[in-house]
Amino acid sequence: MKTLYELACTEIPNYDPLRDSEGFTFDENQAAKFIGFIEECCTHVKGEWAGKPLVLNPWQKAIVANIFGWIDENGLRRYREVLFYIPRKNGKTILCAAIACAIFFIDNEPGAEIYSAAANEEQAKIVWDMSKQMVKQSPEMMERCKLFQHSITKELDGSFYKAVSSDAHTKHG
Repeated sequence: MKTLYELACTEIPNYDPLRDSEGFTFDENQAAKFIGFIEECCTHVKGEWAGKPLVLNPWQKAIVANIFGWIDENGLRRYREVLFYIPRKNGKTILCAAIACAIFFIDNEPGAEIYSAAANEEQAKIVWDMSKQMVKQSPEMMERCKLFQHSITKELDGSFYKAVSSDAHTKHG
């Protein structure tokens, strides 16, 4: 079985995480913390697998490991933005929803603001709604937040997660 570092370095075609990695090291424990949260707390929310644990495929683990595993000497992450191209019907939405939940619940950043953004409200709510359903299916997540029609909040530290769109003339998108 490959380590998370080996997955991060080999599982994503045409991507070399060692290129331009000066000043960053791969922290297996950081990567494992986020992967572990997703696989232990997040569930499928639609179809025949609804309610069952979300077990990540190797390519999904590699994405999560690369996002959260590469840190500098101060513990700051290497990546601030992530863009990946995956063909239709391969689990992009559920992966994004699970990553949003992981950031919201285990990043421990007071006042965190997490957004699912898209050109219109309907699109923006797709990932957010899936995250909300994951939260509803997890007693651990439910006890740490409040669910509202358009947001998920943690009153303890002032964090929130919401969907935003650029379809109104008064909004900046």
